Amino acid sequence: VEWYIKYNIYNLERAIACAERESDGQKGKVISILNLGDAKNKPPFRLSRDLIYCLQNHYPERVDKIILIDPPFFLRAVHKVMQPFMDPITRKKITLVTGDDQKRKIMEDIVSDKQAMPFMLPGGKLTSETDMKRYLYDIPFDHVYSDP
Repeated sequence: VEWYIKYNIYNLERAIACAERESDGQKGKVISILNLGDAKNKPPFRLSRDLIYCLQNHYPERVDKIILIDPPFFLRAVHKVMQPFMDPITRKKITLVTGDDQKRKIMEDIVSDKQAMPFMLPGGKLTSETDMKRYLYDIPFDHVYSDP
């Protein structure tokens, strides 16, 4: 269970390092995109909630936006009920996206089809195949996976 939070925080830290390197320290905010629609990889609600809590409370100035792709009905309902009680800044950062039309509308301004996995954007060109050994050991911490 703890691995889920650690995995996402590790990727967040790498994304921040990449953004800082690519912008010579001018940018340090990232967009976190979580795929909640894939049944075999979907984390339990509690883990998603704990991750969002961690991002909101420990990375408030680093996370520009949290996009939840294809969240289950239960999460959408909880989000709708909780919105009035959320901090306004946090509320603006969290976006729930369902269906291909919303994905195109919201994601096209954020990521190109060459950079997107199919779950992010219909027609996304990146595969979800990741060589974890290469990612963890061969690619410098502040470089993206697709860098040579």
